[in-house]
Formats: sequence, C-alpha cells, structure tokens
Amino acid sequence: MYKVVRDRLHKGKTPVEYRETPNKGRRIVPRYIVLHDTCGYGHGRGSIAWLTNPASRASAHLVIAEDGTITQLADFDVRTWHAGPSSWDGLSGLNGYSIGIEMANPGLCYKRGKSFVRASGGTKVTGDVVHHPKTQWHPDGYWQPYSKQQMAALLSVIKALGEAYPTIEEVIGHHQIDTRKWKVDPSPLMPWDEVHAVLQGVAMPVEPAVSAVPRAEVRQTQARLNGLGYAAGDEDGKWGPRSEQAMKAFEVQNKLPEAGAITPARVEAVSSESAKEMPRGSREEITSGEMSDRSRTYSNGLSVERLGVVQGVMALVLSIVAMFHDLFEQVAQIGLTGATLLVACGLGGWAAWSGALGFRIRKTREADHKEARHVG
Repeated sequence: MYKVVRDRLHKGKTPVEYRETPNKGRRIVPRYIVLHDTCGYGHGRGSIAWLTNPASRASAHLVIAEDGTITQLADFDVRTWHAGPSSWDGLSGLNGYSIGIEMANPGLCYKRGKSFVRASGGTKVTGDVVHHPKTQWHPDGYWQPYSKQQMAALLSVIKALGEAYPTIEEVIGHHQIDTRKWKVDPSPLMPWDEVHAVLQGVAMPVEPAVSAVPRAEVRQTQARLNGLGYAAGDEDGKWGPRSEQAMKAFEVQNKLPEAGAITPARVEAVSSESAKEMPRGSREEITSGEMSDRSRTYSNGLSVERLGVVQGVMALVLSIVAMFHDLFEQVAQIGLTGATLLVACGLGGWAAWSGALGFRIRKTREADHKEARHVG
C-alpha cells in the first residue's frame, strides 16, 4: 500500500500529507523504528500542531491518526527529536539512529466515575477503554486499543520502511529505550508479534481465527471473563479487540503464553475452576514517592504545597522583624514597619493559598489513581 520515494512516504503514487517540522537536525542512517503514543486525541491534529511548533522542541517523522491517516513531518533520513534521553544495544541518543512514529492514542487512562480520562491532560476519552495488568514497563491501568485502520497503516509503513532502508534492524518502543524509566508508550496493547513479523517479512493474520470455537462458546467465554473481572465487553460471540485484550490480561494473570486468541484450549482454561480473577485491590498503600514517580500532576502539586510552606516561613520572619523594628525605631520608622507588615500579610495569604492548592492537586490525583485500580 505504502512505499518510500526519496525519503517521503507515498500511498500508491500520491505522497501523504507533509507538514514540515522545524524541529529537526542533521542527516541520519536509520537503524531502528521507534514507536510512540501521542497521549492526545485520536485525530492527531493537536499533536501535529505541537510537533511542528518550534517552542515544543519535539518532533517525529510520522503521525498516524486513529482512522489510518498519515502525516509526515520530516524526511526519513533527517534526525527528529522524539526519543529523548535514550539508549539501546550500546548506542545512546536514539534520535540519531531512528525513525520516530507517533500513534494518535490517549495513552494511560484513569477511571473517573463511569468514564475515563487521559492521565496526561485529564481530558475525557471516548471509545473503548480496556484494563491491562502491570507489565515490565507499564503500570496496572486502562488503555484504548489501537484501531484496525491505524494498525493496518502502521504495519504497511513498517514494511515500506524496511524495504526502503535495509539498515533498519528492529522496531522498538519508547518505553524500552527511555533511560529515565518513566515512559510508558506505546501502550501494552501494541501487538509486537505482528510488528516484528512485518519487518522480518513474515505475514501474520491481523485477527486471531475464531472458526475453531462455536459462537455459543465464545459468548460463554466472554461472560466468564467478565465474571472474573477481565472486562471482555459485550457477550455477543464476536471476538473483537476488547475480548482479545481481556484474554491477554487473563493469560498474564494465569501465567499462560500471551496471545489473546480464542481457542479450545483457552476456552477450557477460562472455564476452569482454578482460573484466577483479575486483582481488584485498591491503591491505598501507595506512597507519596511512588505517586511523584508516576504522576507529574501530583509532583507539581507537591511542589506548590512546599512553596506554600516556604512562603509561610518567610511571612513569619518578616512579621518578627517588623515587631522588633517597631520596638527599637518606633515613630521615626513607622512607615517602613507598616510596609514590612503589609508584605508579611501578603506573603502569608499567598502561602495559605499555595498550600491549599497543592494539597488539593495531590489529593485529587491520589483519588484518580486509586479509582483507576478497579475494573468495571
């Protein structure tokens, strides 16, 4: 479907939309393809605007929208700024060795009431959201599956890049190369077997075959997964992305090879009395340090709260200085004393406001984090 012509992506004979980013550097010889999530809306327009804004100091080569639309931001042989502090296979600074692809996806989500919001930004997420247990790189949480059109576009692009640049050795995720160890994109729903197989030239089916399992048994399996807390969605006998991700979560919890397919063996495993439920424990035990590591919003709230404490101390010191100044200088310096007291009062009010705001931010994020632990 796609091919590369002079470092630009084409669909057939027509180049994809090109929106040049100013955030780029020297020429490169790509050795890797690095996948990312935009942590934004599915249409990707806001992410494209940000990645082409000089102030962002960030960019990528491609953005793939939820509907499969692709926008190119830089030639493939030019360095873009997508990897950040990174290392892989003995190399540091992966911007100089890789092509960056952004998948328009909200990334990690939190549950708020009956809806879901993005962990990055707090805006409401529309469409299906599924639960996935903790992985080596990802926290236990909620994620939105990539659409079929988006995955089809990505796999076709990877194939085209592999054919155009024989130097490309591997497709990797941002979470794998991040030296800070806090990136969680792309999400745990990325089908890595398919991604790697395309680059290796091995054809794989986009969806697992379901013909070996009667539809009635598929419905029973979906109902059983829902009963165990794995959020398989509608019990309609159709094995879609939500049921597939529920099965993958079941496989992880029950120490089975992760595939997500509905097979006679998996039907038997799910219906077994020994099948393990999805853990539903709350996150009441999480420490402030862990919350700071996981949430920049919480960390910012903690900083504001600490600033309030500092301001309160400053206000107290100024008040003491003003009182002693009044005792020793009395009438001659009464104007300076009044001004000092005024500043002290102002700082005291600011301190109280900052402390309250910081405390509220932290507690709101803690509540969101605890909510996100539960399934259903």
